[in-house]
Amino acid sequence: MKKTKFSTSTRAQTLAATATVAATAATAAGYLVYRNGDAWLRSSLLYLSRMPLARRMVTRFPPAWAVASRFVAGESVDEAIATARQLNAKGMLVTLDYLGESITVATEAGAARDQILYLLQRIHANGVDAYVSVKLSQLGLKIDENLAIDNLRALLTEAKALGLRVRIDMEESALVDRTLDIYRRLRFGEGFENVGVVIQSSLYRSEEDVRKLVKEGAWVRLVKGAYKEPPAVAYPQKHDVDAAFVRLAELLLALEAGVRGVYLAAATTMKQ
Repeated sequence: MKKTKFSTSTRAQTLAATATVAATAATAAGYLVYRNGDAWLRSSLLYLSRMPLARRMVTRFPPAWAVASRFVAGESVDEAIATARQLNAKGMLVTLDYLGESITVATEAGAARDQILYLLQRIHANGVDAYVSVKLSQLGLKIDENLAIDNLRALLTEAKALGLRVRIDMEESALVDRTLDIYRRLRFGEGFENVGVVIQSSLYRSEEDVRKLVKEGAWVRLVKGAYKEPPAVAYPQKHDVDAAFVRLAELLLALEAGVRGVYLAAATTMKQ
């Protein structure tokens, strides 16, 4: 099985270090995270997932890997499963994400689907308390919507047979409506009760989306959002994103949400 990157739910990302700066990579990365936040982390890790040379530099230099290993569950399914088991032992439920998005070739979308199918099978075989998250663009959404739906359907069918769940990650704001439409089509139109969705507190529209999802009894993971969005659609200031996260979490934990069967997973480092 080809080595691949798997991340935990934080989906944060690391610095593409070179040999000459490897000794200071951890310090530099920490500074960049502080200054630029999740958007820098996300773009950096996606860069590593596409650039084998840069990835090898990071994984082979301990200072750089010390930063990356906080967020990357492993380079193979075996490593990801081992990390999930360690987190389970600490009382944590785990989401595993096969890194990659914005696929532009149908065969690559199929290959991503097959890797995720294998990951589902390994989660089940090893008895770890975990599920997978998937990006529709990784399954071919930007090539052909039906291709992405077919690939997602295959994942949900396998997950359902194994007693597992799949969450659809949210991507840039331009894809939110399509993502929610596909989520509802698979859940309500085709009866996949094992599908959930992700909501980003950084987007202005998310409160309305959450209110609808509460009424539907959705399985939701709430994140802040790491995509660089224009101020016309998203909060430009971190404190506003944080405040929105708290408001949305309260809606998803309210009595109505509980009665309707809403299940919330909160992906944050906030202490509230």
